[in-house]
Amino acid sequence: MRFAPLGVRNIAAVRSTWPDPKFSGGFLPVEREVGAAGFTAKWDVSYYGRSYPQASTSRGRDNPSAETIDPSVFGVEFLSSVDSYRNVERATKYGILFIAMIFAAFFLFETLAGLTIHPIQYVLVGLALALFFLVLLSLSEFAPFPAAYLLAALTAGGLIVGYCARILGERKRAGILAAELAAVYGYLYVTLQLQDFSLLMGSALLVGTLGAIMFLTRNVDWYALDKKATGAA
Repeated sequence: MRFAPLGVRNIAAVRSTWPDPKFSGGFLPVEREVGAAGFTAKWDVSYYGRSYPQASTSRGRDNPSAETIDPSVFGVEFLSSVDSYRNVERATKYGILFIAMIFAAFFLFETLAGLTIHPIQYVLVGLALALFFLVLLSLSEFAPFPAAYLLAALTAGGLIVGYCARILGERKRAGILAAELAAVYGYLYVTLQLQDFSLLMGSALLVGTLGAIMFLTRNVDWYALDKKATGAA
């Protein structure tokens, strides 16, 4: 919404329920309030602030054109701060975090439960995790972001849990992995909604994950594990 200050005194007022306005143009509002419920703004612009006169005596030769009026135009843009594509883009930035979280669980299973997980199995699980972002992007073009996110999470999570139920040896371990996936996907969704605190939330999850690994492996004798692995080889 844009206004051209063609009068001697130009007063414009806008009120809207849109929460993310961007005030732009040659003049900013003299009064404005912005909140989650919307915004109000008021402009009071004098013709002294323009580069063209209020009246001309040259019979049209100096009348303002669109090019001369445009720098003085003012108004507001209704921004869409985070749409579906932006949410998907932000979600992909946490891809490494996803892989690190699930691989950390595999690492704990190998260390504490004595399992042996082949690198190929790590790769397959990593590909399933990466598939989540592709499914999310494709579904978000046809469905609201929350529904697309849920379906993508169920698709990737189902692949991973169904596969790991066999390679982890026990359904209990697969249940633990399913709970971790649900927690990670839920945590990411909440993080995406908190625009101003997303980086803080991601950092907190990393710190928590590292702390949990350090706590759970604090009594592990790594030298004994190395000797055991060497002897088995």
